Amino acid sequence: LGYVHTMVPLESGASFTFQNYINSVRDGKTVIRRTTAVPDYLDFRVNGFGLGSDLNVSTNTSFVTVEIDARSATSNGKADLIVNGNVLQSINITNNLTTYTFLVPINKSSWIAVRTPDAHTAATFVLVNGKAIRNDPASALKWRDYLEQYYNWGITETREDGQIVFGTSAPIIRAKVDE
Repeated sequence: LGYVHTMVPLESGASFTFQNYINSVRDGKTVIRRTTAVPDYLDFRVNGFGLGSDLNVSTNTSFVTVEIDARSATSNGKADLIVNGNVLQSINITNNLTTYTFLVPINKSSWIAVRTPDAHTAATFVLVNGKAIRNDPASALKWRDYLEQYYNWGITETREDGQIVFGTSAPIIRAKVDE
């Protein structure tokens, strides 16, 4: 399958240094991709804002514009436009078109990312009136059930694994999920 690489876009004119790389990773400006013979280039913008950005919009905003750059897609592949973890739309990438533009409906604060079979971007965050992105209650219940099953709340054969994974943070996580 190849190795996994973390790529970052640099500001125009910025030199590639370790510190610039770390700053971009810290700021969430990453594309994770696996190394292939000819790697895909993948980038996107939401209303002109790049990877890892926080874009504030008003309640009156019903759509944002997403531009996906897939300049070196080599094999008429597929790209998924992801909003809050769900595929909003899949597109077929062709070598004839390098930028794909979409209107994405926004009715609450959301995160948007793009993936191909070989790459996945970090998210760009669209905050409606500055409100935080919230998962639905069903998601929190799934996490609670996961903790119940795999930490130390009942199933003996997974208890040690759960303690290794969660360590001393398990009670904190459980309290937040219950909250």
